[in-house]
Amino acid sequence: MYEYPVAYIGIAVGCLCRTILPYLEKKPPEGFDYNYAKTFVAAIITSIIVASLLISNVTIGDGPVSLTLLFASQVLEGWGATDVFNKLGIDWRTNKA
Repeated sequence: MYEYPVAYIGIAVGCLCRTILPYLEKKPPEGFDYNYAKTFVAAIITSIIVASLLISNVTIGDGPVSLTLLFASQVLEGWGATDVFNKLGIDWRTNKA
């Protein structure tokens, strides 16, 4: 019953943290590179599609432990998808070796 909202919120948190935290670590913060916003959107769309397909095929309990583990796994999925899109879409294109 609560699987989809918990998963989607977890994905949004993971994608947002991976996009914003590196920007906040810079001292002093420079302007935000909007290419990262594009990868954020791509990662969140991809992660939501993958989560929707997986959750419909797996039985997840409604207990707090199951939902907490689902949330944590979806945060990691969002973080990882955003990291992959950042590497492929931005970092590898700007590094000219």
